[in-house]
Amino acid sequence: MSPFQQHPSNAMTHVDSGLPAVEVKVVGHSPAFLHLLRMLDRVAPTDRAVLISGPTGAGKEVLAQRIHRRGRHPGAPFLDINCGALPEHLVEAELFGHAKGAFTGAVANHPGHFERVGRGTLFLDEIGELPLNLQPKLLRVLETRSFRPLGSTEVKRFEGRVVAASHRDLDAWVREGRFREDLYYRLAVFILEVPGLDQRREDIPELVTHFASLQPRALTFSDAALIRLQGHPWPGNIRQLRNNIERLLILATGDPNEPITADMLPQEVATSNSPSSSLGAERTIALPLREAREVFEREYLAAQIMRFGGNISRTAAFIGMERSALHRKLKSLGVSPARGGDEDEAD
Repeated sequence: MSPFQQHPSNAMTHVDSGLPAVEVKVVGHSPAFLHLLRMLDRVAPTDRAVLISGPTGAGKEVLAQRIHRRGRHPGAPFLDINCGALPEHLVEAELFGHAKGAFTGAVANHPGHFERVGRGTLFLDEIGELPLNLQPKLLRVLETRSFRPLGSTEVKRFEGRVVAASHRDLDAWVREGRFREDLYYRLAVFILEVPGLDQRREDIPELVTHFASLQPRALTFSDAALIRLQGHPWPGNIRQLRNNIERLLILATGDPNEPITADMLPQEVATSNSPSSSLGAERTIALPLREAREVFEREYLAAQIMRFGGNISRTAAFIGMERSALHRKLKSLGVSPARGGDEDEAD
């Protein structure tokens, strides 16, 4: 089965995770993304802890759900907790639970995530934000597979799996004393590095099409618009791209059967496309020569095509290439070639 197809899960009778009955679809064919999926699918069937590392908005939670769906107990709960979103005094109670009378307001026993997850997956998002004083307690759960709710003398068994995620450089945080070294190595049995959208630009047209297909009314995009979207740096990664598609659904006017053109894209996209805007020299210089050349050519050609409104013939004439050669080059670089508006005035 292709990694981009939806993958039916086993029958579920007690899932309280809110996950859909069908695995969340992942989209992309870039080498960096396919390598990540291959690694993920090898790790998923084990019961070991996994650390997902990558920039904000790159899709870490979706990948954690994929690990769960392809793990040993896909019918068990998938529970997530954002370690940076809860007040510090509530994190411990949410993770470990509490007994009646453990503190003011604890009027009944409350099972925590470690108990509620059963044999499923506990996703600890933004694990770098976990308070230092709670990190030894999490380490103990991982090492002993047991825990004790607040205010209780009863020791409970943890039967699930922990998947953690962070956009922080936890290795650097360990060296700075901001994250416990022993916990880091206990979580990082397997590390999955999620590439940012700038490392998988060839996936952007496919992602745009996918997000557009999820909208209440159909959205299509001209090739010039796709090229412009492909050239945008997207510092917010996939989340930012998805939000822009949803915004277009609301703001787009005119014939709903007509495609979104480059001129209809948000101003932030229109003003940021240049060969150097999405990948600065300080990043290109770290690449091998072949990869750096490909990055430059992709950015340069995308900018030139946009400059001539998606007209391939005029672009080819300006840069000194045959039209057919430019088409082949665009295809090899993963840039969607324009189809409209290049026959009349330039050919």
